[in-house]
Formats: sequence, structure tokens, C-alpha cells
Amino acid sequence: MMPTEKKKIIIVSSSYPYGLKETFLHNEVTYLAQHFEIEIYPVIKSTPTATPIVVPPGVSFHKPIVHNNYMKRIGFGLINLSPVGLFIKDLVLLFQTRGSLREKFTRWFLDLLIFRTVYASAAFRSIRDSNAEIVYFFWTGQPVQLLQKLDKKIFMRVHGGEVDIKRNKGYIPILKHKIVQKENICYLPISHTAASMLLAIRPVQYFINRLGVFDQGVNPEPKGSDILRIVSCSNLIPLKRVHLIIEALSKMKIPVEWIHFGDGPLSAEIAKLTETLDKTIFAQMMGRVRNEIILKYYATHPIDLFINVSEVEGVPVSVMEAFSFGIPCFATNVGGTGEIVNETNGYLAKKDFCTSELCNFILNIRALSNAKQLRTNARKTWQDLCNARHNYQELTEILDDRKTPLGI
Repeated sequence: MMPTEKKKIIIVSSSYPYGLKETFLHNEVTYLAQHFEIEIYPVIKSTPTATPIVVPPGVSFHKPIVHNNYMKRIGFGLINLSPVGLFIKDLVLLFQTRGSLREKFTRWFLDLLIFRTVYASAAFRSIRDSNAEIVYFFWTGQPVQLLQKLDKKIFMRVHGGEVDIKRNKGYIPILKHKIVQKENICYLPISHTAASMLLAIRPVQYFINRLGVFDQGVNPEPKGSDILRIVSCSNLIPLKRVHLIIEALSKMKIPVEWIHFGDGPLSAEIAKLTETLDKTIFAQMMGRVRNEIILKYYATHPIDLFINVSEVEGVPVSVMEAFSFGIPCFATNVGGTGEIVNETNGYLAKKDFCTSELCNFILNIRALSNAKQLRTNARKTWQDLCNARHNYQELTEILDDRKTPLGI
């Protein structure tokens, strides 16, 4: 019997596979490639010098559509015949919503440039004329005027930040034209929180389909003789509030090792703050490294606690990864984090928590009567909610039109 030919899917990413800022999409692509022929169109490189990572067999990808060079981006975005009507109408909202007019106009202008560049590109014409039956946008960033040109089934991931009006200070460029009612468009919110915000904008067809991570083993359980070790993983930007971890550590006088994976604009500032910690606190800034290096560290080093103190979140993949190894988590109750973190697998703090809470939880993590159960439950939470094999099998069935969407 001849093997069944795989259905072809086009994935429009933000930057994947160029650079390391969208590596969580790699989990999806790895699984979907077993069932579909995949062609990827990244919109822009994560950084001007980013090079592509190795993609799974059977996956092809193109050069980014939009230039990283701002002058070229402005030139290509303005000097073409793409429509501007939706964006001109949306200008009214700049003055009707709170927040910095300059900040809102900058976001509006950058969205305009990207839309017009994509709309006028040879890449978009290739997508439109492709024999692929499905176009899957990993981010909800494209307006209907672009999508209506695609006579295909369209799926759009919905992350919390793309539909959270409050988080975006009342304004998201051309939002009402990104969330549309069309028979061939189906939305894929990653959490119940994201789904609620999506449907508050407009009733649409949707499936709740969570992101996930694969099983990479179990973290070695810390022993009483081991140094108390905590880990965090995030970009070093204001929204991640990594300085709060340092503030909590500054209250301690016992040996603690803090490992942070990630870098960003605040790298120098955070590094300087670590120098103020007591000599018993060993802080190690690992910088931006490949995801497999982080996972190998989790698999080989006993870790007492993972920490995420972000001001805003979707459902953090970094927490999913920690849970997959059975590592408890201290996290803030923002976005969809509360859908996976709770008192059975860690500590869910208020957004504006007191750093003494974090300090005390770190100090007592091994002494808790349910310390071992926290680790067991962390692993179980991953198995129940964040297991990539389960979640992406469901996504495969959705893309293959084997499930009926919710909503209209």
C-alpha cells in the first residue's frame, strides 16, 4: 500500500527559525512535521544577525519577509500599493484611548509597515498561490484585509498579550480587524484567560489549545547536603521584574545558588545588583543559551524552586518546562499563569507581592511538610495540562479538521 500523502501546512511565524526568541514554536513544528508537510514563512529575524536553527526533517523555510534595518523597513513599508484604509480609520482610537500618544502611534506605525510589506511581498503571493490547504499564523497579528486574500483554511494562535486590552493600555492597533467572523478562520487561544479576552472582542470560532513541552526526564531531587538552588529563565526586561528576585535574596544569610537563563537590555543593571548580595549568595547569569542547554541543566542539577515574577504573562513556557521536570514554581498570578500554578505545585503570589513572601518560601522549601508532594504535583500538572505530545496531537486533529470548533 502506498503511504498517504501528507497534507501541506504553511506556518507564518514571527521569527522562527531565525534566532532563539521563538524556540517554543519548535516543539509544535517537531510534532506537526510527523503528520504534515510544513513550509515556514518568518516575518522578521529576531535580531539582525540571527541565523536559522536546525529544523526537523521535512520542514522547509524561507527568508524573513521584513527587513530588520529600520530605514529599509520604512521604505518598503511605505512605497508600495498596499491598502491603508484600515489603519487610517484606526487612527481615531489613538486619541480615544488612554496612554502615551507617542507610544501608541509608534506601535500603529510599525504594524502598518509590517502589514504593507507583507501584503506587497513575493512571499505573500507565494502563500496565496500555494497548494497548501492551511495557513497557520502563530501570532494573531494580521488584519482581515490580508486574510481575505487567502482562499484557504486559516488558523490563528491567540496569546494573551495580543487580546489583553488592559495590558496594552487600552489600545491594540487595528484589533477589530484582527478578530473577525469568517467561516474559514478559526482562533486557537492558548488558555481560558486568552479565550475570554478574545471572545470579549467578538464571537468567533475557536479551540482552546495549550502550548506544551516534551518529556525530558525528571529533576534530581535535592538532598539535605545540597546547596539550596533556585532557577529563573526570562528576558532581562522591565516586565520580567527579575530585580525582585535579587531583593528577596538580599534578605538571606544562608548559602543559596541562583541561576538565571536569559539576557536583555537590563543585563548590566541586574549583574550590578547581584554584586550587592551577601557573599553566601552565589548568583550566576547564564545569558541567552540554546533551549537544549537549559533542559540539560534541569536534568542534571538538583533544583529546589523555579521562579517567575513577571508583571504580565500568557501561560509561561518556562514554567511548563520546570514542571515537566517536577520542579515546583513560585509565580505571580498574571495572565494565564494561575491556570497551571497553585498551592499544590508551588506558590501563586499576587502580582504586587511582598518580596518577603518569596524569601520565606525559598528558605522553607525543603522543610515544608508537602515538599515532595509539590514536586510530584508539578510533574502531574505538566502531564495533565502542558504535555506537548497530548496538546499537539489535539492540534493535529484540529488542523486536520477532525474536531468541531466552539463558538459561532
